[in-house]
Amino acid sequence: LARGLAHWHEKQLVRRALALADEPTLVLDLHAADGPYRTVLAEKPNRVILAADSAAGLVALPDGAVDCVVCLRCMDGMGGGHRLALLDAPKRVTRDTAIVSSRGDAGGREFAAAGFRSLGHFDFLPLHPPRRLFVLRKFEL
Repeated sequence: LARGLAHWHEKQLVRRALALADEPTLVLDLHAADGPYRTVLAEKPNRVILAADSAAGLVALPDGAVDCVVCLRCMDGMGGGHRLALLDAPKRVTRDTAIVSSRGDAGGREFAAAGFRSLGHFDFLPLHPPRRLFVLRKFEL
């Protein structure tokens, strides 16, 4: 029951993040093969979803190819330097936004250094900040 409730809550957060990102139409889902949030991404009938398993799919895409990159669990457990490096590829590929989750102390300065500003974040567990879902908007440095 607890696992089902947690998964339902995570899906709600992804819906809220997509709304904050202005309901992007062309989305790149960077998740492992099964893409547990893909059903949420597919709820909008006009949304086109490209799927890739991490960085391999980003290499083949041209600059500004998608409206939004969704990278959930991609940065979990990474330190600041590694997170910064990981954000380079989504910044190149997205025209507008990225939705990423991270454990730890990711914050505004780190995202700004990568060329993003935070539109907002959601805690996966209320009042428990170790894992957060961030909605980022690309800007030119």
